[in-house]
Amino acid sequence: MTTTREEFEAWFSDGLPAPLRRNGEEYVFVAVQSAWDAWQAAHLAGQRAMQERAAVAAWSSGMDQHPKAVGIPLDSREVGSACAKAIRALEVKPS
Repeated sequence: MTTTREEFEAWFSDGLPAPLRRNGEEYVFVAVQSAWDAWQAAHLAGQRAMQERAAVAAWSSGMDQHPKAVGIPLDSREVGSACAKAIRALEVKPS
């Protein structure tokens, strides 16, 4: 599995004659660093959007199910809401 940085560097350096140079975690050239910052922001926004879609799907599936069944302490709406809440509580961070 590749990291977000590896994906970025492969995309950015496609066709460049020299490898991207870094000084620690930051790139030496401002244009590269700016592109990396934008890449990370876009990636994080995409992760958060997917997280929200998963939460909505969990909540919706609970709404579509039947109410309390015999022997089950929570009805499916409560389970769907609990799943959606747990999904939204997950920390999303760049990889």
